[in-house]
Parts: sequence; structure tokens; C-alpha cells
Amino acid sequence: MDIIDAIMNRQSIRHYLDKDVGDDIIKELVKAGCQAPSAHNRQPWAFIVTKDKEKMNEIALNSTYAKFLPTASAAIIVCSHFDPLQQIPALPSPNLHSSQDVAAAAENILLAALNYGLGTCWIGDINDALLRRLFDIPADYRPMIIIAVGYPDPGHMTPKRKRKPLDEALHWDMW
Repeated sequence: MDIIDAIMNRQSIRHYLDKDVGDDIIKELVKAGCQAPSAHNRQPWAFIVTKDKEKMNEIALNSTYAKFLPTASAAIIVCSHFDPLQQIPALPSPNLHSSQDVAAAAENILLAALNYGLGTCWIGDINDALLRRLFDIPADYRPMIIIAVGYPDPGHMTPKRKRKPLDEALHWDMW
């Protein structure tokens, strides 16, 4: 798939077929995530993959916006390493860029999924305490994003949402 087509046509999928996404494909998605740009090459990301329906259901039950998660084949929890000892010289915060880095990694996963005919949905509704308990996340890592992954159900495709016109978003030289 052409990368521009992937960017322009990607959309959030919340209805999935009852079909397993193979572990080899999941590994390729995470591998794509690991190719994201990273400030000072810190690569602060870590990925937890689960296909455990009980865990996915518990996340959904304790969420406002992830109710559909148990219908996905898998969930990828994207975590960021927050280590105060990894202070980047001249930056005001040791974690200034780690959120940006993991967001870039997540977007790579969303786009790579299209190559395999998969649908995804970025879930920002994070219950930190629950995810830490379910997945034993170390204290110096923070769960940032959940990505639902599965084969889209063609019977439940929603129309692509309109985007803000370019002339409202683009400014040349000044606002």
C-alpha cells in the first residue's frame, strides 16, 4: 500500500471479525513501532501485547471509550519509560520527549496494520492503576496508549470522518 494512501485512508475501526491476528503479524506491527523517530535515540517505548479476552474485557468495563476492545483480536499497550536518571542535557524535563516518541511509535503501528488488511483504534482512555495491575508494569514505565487490532468487520464500517480544511490548519510564516 502506498504510504500517502495509507495516511489519507486510515480510520479508527471499532468492529472486528472473530478472526485471530497471528503473532508473526503482531511482531511486525511492533517492529514498525520501534522504527519511529526518538529524541536523542532514547527509544523510551515498551509494548505489551495481549489477546487475553478476560483482561481486554476488564479494561473495557473500566473504560468510557474502550467498550469495543474485547471484540478486537489483540490489544497493544504502548508504554513510555520515564527515568529521571535519563535526563537529556539542556532539556527542562527528563521526560519531555518520551510522550512524543511513543505517539510516533503508535502511529507507525496504525499505518503498518493497513499493510496486513487490519483495522486499529487508538485508545487514549487509560486507567493507569488497572493496567499496572493487569500487566505488572514497572514503576518507571507509564501506559500511554492502547491500540485495538483486528480484521475489520465490513458490515460495520463507518464513513470516514471529515477533516478540518487545510486552509484552516495551515499557516505560512505566521498565524
